[in-house]
Amino acid sequence: MNNKNNLVYRFKIELKDFEPTIRRRIQVPGDYTFWGLHVGMTDAMGWADYHLHQFMVNDPKSNDEISIRIPLTQSRLISGIRERHISSITVDFKR
Repeated sequence: MNNKNNLVYRFKIELKDFEPTIRRRIQVPGDYTFWGLHVGMTDAMGWADYHLHQFMVNDPKSNDEISIRIPLTQSRLISGIRERHISSITVDFKR
């Protein structure tokens, strides 16, 4: 890890509209990219990584949802990020 502070982010991943509730908890290094977070989520759920997905964040000024469109290898985790699997599975991250 290159992160000076050795930050670790914890995420609770919960699938909506499933009974019983399906949830996982993961921890990732603070210097993970969105790709690394996606891979961690996929592995935690036991998925084969064939669903389309995108990360979404709410604009702090307008509260509009924005799709993050920067190279995954250059992006770092920021608060308020959600990964949406287009197959109608939504994962909301809250600090």
